[in-house]
Amino acid sequence: MTGLPEDTHYEVGGCPDLGIPSCLACPLPRCRYDLQSGEARALLQAMRLKVLTDAGRTRDEAAAEMGVSRRTVYRLRNGVHGRGGKKRWTT
Repeated sequence: MTGLPEDTHYEVGGCPDLGIPSCLACPLPRCRYDLQSGEARALLQAMRLKVLTDAGRTRDEAAAEMGVSRRTVYRLRNGVHGRGGKKRWTT
């Protein structure tokens, strides 16, 4: 081994706990391991919420389908995550 990136073994198994089969099929803008704790899941939820609301679902219907509270839907829609209500990303 020379220590060059070409000689490094990378896992490309995706994120099974988030339902992402491989890194190449990942919808996240950055690797979840580069994001803060919980941010990847919240970002995926926000992306799913956008798809549901763009398809004509109400926020209450989307909350029921996603298995989250109505308040979580409003937080996701507004891009607020974590304590303090800081806006960290947008959908």
